[in-house]
Amino acid sequence: MTSEVDACPEGAGLHDFVWRVSVADVAHGGPFSAFEGVERIITVVGEPGMALTVDEVSHVMDAPHEPVVTVPIQCA
Repeated sequence: MTSEVDACPEGAGLHDFVWRVSVADVAHGGPFSAFEGVERIITVVGEPGMALTVDEVSHVMDAPHEPVVTVPIQCA
């Protein structure tokens, strides 16, 4: 489940934000929700970390608070 922490402009929805900060618990593998044209910066906040595959390249994310993936993610 994903929870929004903040967004700009205030009151922006999922299709008209300029930037957005959210947190999510990732319990198992699966697809990301699509945000066409949005660059995502992904980091691990707690343990145990995870592996994220983007364009068939695996990114191991096991160090909390370090941005690991900063590429546009096109979700199908």
